[in-house]
Amino acid sequence: MKKLSGEETAKLVDAFSGYRIYSLAAMVIIVLGVILTASVNPQIGYFVPLIFVVLLSLTVLISTVIIYRKLSSLNLPANYNKTFWLSSALQYFGFIFLFATMVSRYF
Repeated sequence: MKKLSGEETAKLVDAFSGYRIYSLAAMVIIVLGVILTASVNPQIGYFVPLIFVVLLSLTVLISTVIIYRKLSSLNLPANYNKTFWLSSALQYFGFIFLFATMVSRYF
């Protein structure tokens, strides 16, 4: 945010004002869905962590695409977009690390 002017910051905040509630709702639905699925069908209990990570990864990927489209339409400075891509790369690295540690438990 330090890289943006006051007007650009206002545009950014306005563009993403409703985004947090939707991303939170998606996470809650995923968590509740995985918990309910595991409790209703205990045979898949072994795969619940894998299902959770896959759904979470898909949510993050879709979220990144939505954010990228919004940022592109706002015409923000290139430096800000580079920061976004760096943070996205770190986020994906974290998910890959989480996935690898969860999968390694099964082997």
